[in-house]
Amino acid sequence: MSCFRRIEPGLIINSNISERATLKKPQSLTYHFEGSTIHFLQFGKGEQLLFCFHGFAENAGFILPIQKSLEEKYTVLSMDVAYHGKTRWKQDSLKFPEKLPGLLIQVAESVGFEKFSLLGFSMGGRMIFDQLERIPERINSVYLLAPAGVLLNPFSHWFSNTKMADVLARFLHRNPAAFRFIIDMSYRLGRMDHNFYLYISERFKNPEKRKRINHIRNAMKRYRPDLPEIGRLSDLHGIQVVAIFGERDKVIPKSHLMALKENIPGCRGLLVPKSHMLVDEELNETFFSILG
Repeated sequence: MSCFRRIEPGLIINSNISERATLKKPQSLTYHFEGSTIHFLQFGKGEQLLFCFHGFAENAGFILPIQKSLEEKYTVLSMDVAYHGKTRWKQDSLKFPEKLPGLLIQVAESVGFEKFSLLGFSMGGRMIFDQLERIPERINSVYLLAPAGVLLNPFSHWFSNTKMADVLARFLHRNPAAFRFIIDMSYRLGRMDHNFYLYISERFKNPEKRKRINHIRNAMKRYRPDLPEIGRLSDLHGIQVVAIFGERDKVIPKSHLMALKENIPGCRGLLVPKSHMLVDEELNETFFSILG
């Protein structure tokens, strides 16, 4: 019996997967997991299951521009990850990485699938690396869209993994003017790309977003991919790995693709003429080509 509940009025609770898969309009579903409420958007009628993970400060709807290229092959469940969208994560933020594999397996089995594929954009790609290490036997294919975590520059490593950075993060949360000064100076000194400056400014502009960022940082700092091991496990379990990067991406540049392919020899790498926000309707053509 599925634990899903559709949250639109008048729809059936605990309906089976074959009934849901015939619906073209994305359906809003909730799944109850260890006291938390996880929100998904579901669409597609394919015979394989695909979980999708969005980027930082986005939500499950990020995938909708490429719905038409996915819905024939896959039944898609796009997740609002912890501290995003309509998901209400009630546990410690540090526990999210260790709980996610079990959540995915439980959801998949509740709708009739033993194995599944994964698609992740930016932060969502970093989450996929962890699943490849933890539960490779459950995974068919992965689609990495400008994935974070391939290469960490010294500052990113320091900000994610040190106690001093924890103190700084709490200070910036309480003192937004200090954060604004830091990013403004970085931009004026040419240390920050214009698009990244706009990207990061938007995501720190109000107290609620800053609070959420602190939770997200705590969860994401546990994701430290071991790329050589991921390459070994992907080969051992016959997992198809596809990576797509934007040629003009300044947030996660295309140079990361080379590092990814060096560590995962079977990885199929593609460049598209876009910046970091590469999930749009034009990307359907790329996925039609990938999926045949």
